[in-house]
Amino acid sequence: MKYLLFTLFILLLNSTVLAQEKIRCGKVNYTLEGELVNSSSRTPIMNQKMGILPEIGARGELLKYFQSELFGGQVSGTLVIAEVEITGIKGSNVSLKVLEEKSQITVNGKKKNHFLSGNRVKLNIYDYQTPQLRKNYWETGEVKSEGMSVCGNKIGKWTYYHINGTKKSTYALNEDGEIEGAYEQFHPNGQLYIRGQYKDGKKEGEWKVYNPDGSDGGFLNYKRDEQYGKYLLKYPNGQTKEIGEYSFSGRIEGIQKGFYEDGKPQFEYDEDQRIRKEWYTNGNLKEEIKLDYSGKKKDGRCKEYYENGQLKSDIVYDDDEYEGDYILYYENGQIKKKGKYKWTDHKKDGEWLDYFENGKLAYKRNYYQGVMKGLNESYYENGQLKIKANYKNGEPDGEVISYFEDGKVKSQANFKEGKKEGIWKMFFEDGTLKTMKTFVQDKEEGPFEIYHEPGKLKEKGSKKGMFFQGPFESYYESGKLRSKGTFLEDGKRTGLWLFNDKEGNLEKKGNYENGLKTGKWIEVDENGKKKKVKY
Repeated sequence: MKYLLFTLFILLLNSTVLAQEKIRCGKVNYTLEGELVNSSSRTPIMNQKMGILPEIGARGELLKYFQSELFGGQVSGTLVIAEVEITGIKGSNVSLKVLEEKSQITVNGKKKNHFLSGNRVKLNIYDYQTPQLRKNYWETGEVKSEGMSVCGNKIGKWTYYHINGTKKSTYALNEDGEIEGAYEQFHPNGQLYIRGQYKDGKKEGEWKVYNPDGSDGGFLNYKRDEQYGKYLLKYPNGQTKEIGEYSFSGRIEGIQKGFYEDGKPQFEYDEDQRIRKEWYTNGNLKEEIKLDYSGKKKDGRCKEYYENGQLKSDIVYDDDEYEGDYILYYENGQIKKKGKYKWTDHKKDGEWLDYFENGKLAYKRNYYQGVMKGLNESYYENGQLKIKANYKNGEPDGEVISYFEDGKVKSQANFKEGKKEGIWKMFFEDGTLKTMKTFVQDKEEGPFEIYHEPGKLKEKGSKKGMFFQGPFESYYESGKLRSKGTFLEDGKRTGLWLFNDKEGNLEKKGNYENGLKTGKWIEVDENGKKKKVKY
């Protein structure tokens, strides 16, 4: 049995469509299935079997699916054969009108009728909308853009505006939603800025440029959306701003030049040498860059300069990535940073040095395949060592020592593969202990001591992670005992605990069991009177 498929289809209209015409929107919305009850090739009727009946007037495509031999050959697949319109619905019968046949198949010179009684049919229903004027606005309330829109897509002519209300640009879209034909863009003062043509969404041919005062600003040439051929840009005073030529591949041909408004050179690119130069307004060289054959990527030694003429950077590139020497300078001529990138992987390699502006060493780092390795040091501006650390695979490994500016030890720490390990100490400037902590696998575990100031203990005990463990003592800045007791492994208080005020007088004393007060406690009230409390 032959199996016919109908698909409702809303015709896509061109950019000159009238607002009242309906346009198909995207994907299938829902389907309707049934069976033909007559064999008319002009006004077939379908009896609904499955799906929701659509609204009268919806349009679509009529498809046919062949499951067996047809006209002497084995054929399978879908074939668009007509456009139809639903003209009426009576009960479960849907009346159709054939608007246009898509497949003109003939047998023995006679056109084949695709609409045969008893064949199964399927209608794919599409959403459709009427084109409407759409406006977008700036926050100030001024119109930002306006044009026709349907199904969420722009169609026809669109105009954009500057925030001051003057026209910014105008263009028209073709059936594929691409800019087609004339394009104009305007300066904020209303003067024409640029005018040219689009073809299939791409810039094509000569584009004229104008300055804000209306004077000739030059011209550009495009081919398939890329600059091609000669171009010239001019300042309002007639002075050349930029001049050059592009090949079809988008590469600059010959020498490209740019100028400041007073006629002094601003930049120059020599295609043969593949070198681009740029100058400051005072005439001093700003940069000298070696480019690849496309003229777009840095490739080779590139230099930058300060406005006073002093070298700012000297860097080697390969295909826009660092390779080899990398040197930065301060404006006074002193080296700021110095190192090398390995050509095989474009990563930092070997010794890298950073300097203060006075020429003194600030950092000494060693790299392998882009990560720090071995001894790394940092310094104070007076030349004194600040931090000394060993690195492995980009992580600190072993002892790390930091120093005060006078050379005395500030801290001693230990790492193992980037994790804190062992005893960590920090010192006051007089060399006495400030803190001492113990770490295991990056977590605090073991004895610790913390001091208010040199020689004045604040806390002393032991920790494991977040919890205090074992004997614990704390002191006020005056040196008098604040609290004393013992913690269990889970951080809960246990046994006898003593708490004193800032004067060293007893506040309370008693026993804890599993973190809770237990038994008889001695507590002192605000008036200094002792009382016994049982828990």
